[in-house]
Amino acid sequence: SFRPRLENLIPRADLNRIDAAWDAARGFVMIDTPMGIYFTGLSLLLALRAGDAARIAPAMHFHVIGSASLRGLPVRRGLNALIAACDDLTRSVGTPDTMAFRHFTAGLRQFCLGHWRESFTGFGEAIRLCREVCPGAAWELASSQDFHLLCLEFLGRYHDLRRQSEVLGAEAAQRGNRYQVAVIAMGIQPFCQMIAGQPEEGLRMLDGALREWSKHGYFLANVFAAKSRVEIFLYLGRAREAWNVINAEWPLLRKHLYLRLMGMCQFIYFSRGQCALALACQCAAGERSRLVRSARKDAKWLRRDRCIYAHAFADVLLAGCAALEGRRTEAEDWLQRGSAGLDSQDMPILAATVRWRLGQIIGGEAGDALRQQADQVMRAEGVREPERFVAVFVNGFAASWI
Repeated sequence: SFRPRLENLIPRADLNRIDAAWDAARGFVMIDTPMGIYFTGLSLLLALRAGDAARIAPAMHFHVIGSASLRGLPVRRGLNALIAACDDLTRSVGTPDTMAFRHFTAGLRQFCLGHWRESFTGFGEAIRLCREVCPGAAWELASSQDFHLLCLEFLGRYHDLRRQSEVLGAEAAQRGNRYQVAVIAMGIQPFCQMIAGQPEEGLRMLDGALREWSKHGYFLANVFAAKSRVEIFLYLGRAREAWNVINAEWPLLRKHLYLRLMGMCQFIYFSRGQCALALACQCAAGERSRLVRSARKDAKWLRRDRCIYAHAFADVLLAGCAALEGRRTEAEDWLQRGSAGLDSQDMPILAATVRWRLGQIIGGEAGDALRQQADQVMRAEGVREPERFVAVFVNGFAASWI
């Protein structure tokens, strides 16, 4: 609750403090997310104390996102009521920039929950409003565009992803937005190069972007870069290097709370599990057992998550564990569960990678048909080398075992 006051009745010094905290919140949240969440809380408290509804509305929306985005924080029973109050307050303010920000935060909230289609819609509406009625909302526009691209990746719309990332990267470079150029070059474009069968070019782009990035601190862009590097190494069959990269990053990921950031931590744990399974296929029995235990531990962590797609990730990891331990029927069952779970969460290409592997281990005419169907799904979205692409997401199935 707060006591509304007109802006001209609030001391200028108080307004300046609110605006400074708000600019810090926006500046940090897409670079150093935990720091951004801190400044969001500070901005909201100052705005509530001052009573300026136009400043309270965006800060309250961001506060809701902060409450929903860090895994391990208790989800308040009144969160839905708080979201409704945010929406009411935004509508009462009624300015175009607050409405655009409402759609941006709605997209971000759905992103944290793994609702990719709803998130894509929210960011799309925010982009439309920023372009049509909020020409000065450069930060909101760029941030919405970046998450819009991530939604395309998770939804498996790779043709759209590649086309839009090229356009947005060029526009950002023309505007001098070095941050957006770097983010696209570290996360989206290396992935696009990989699916186009040019993983080395993806690594070259990634290394070039990192040379332009700050060496002082560990930021969200570093997380995207690590994820991209691990995926490309798995694609190339360089399992040992992928395993070394993710383990070298792990202390920094934990220290800077990225292992608690919803919409990101699930993919990090899944990638580590896949690295362990891929490497286990190349190791002797002793090291293989240790790596399988590591992958099983990551699957257990994912199973406890509240996002349904994380449960599907766990199923896929458990399939690899079962395969490496010689339990073929159990591995098939886990793969079937994993593909169904990914389909239900609007992740059709990842589901196709799981079905490709399932067809491979089933064998025979039925297995060949399943693999061909999955192959067609991936190729339809521009995946040049489906078998190598499958190795990014579904490991633990050694050639000798298949």
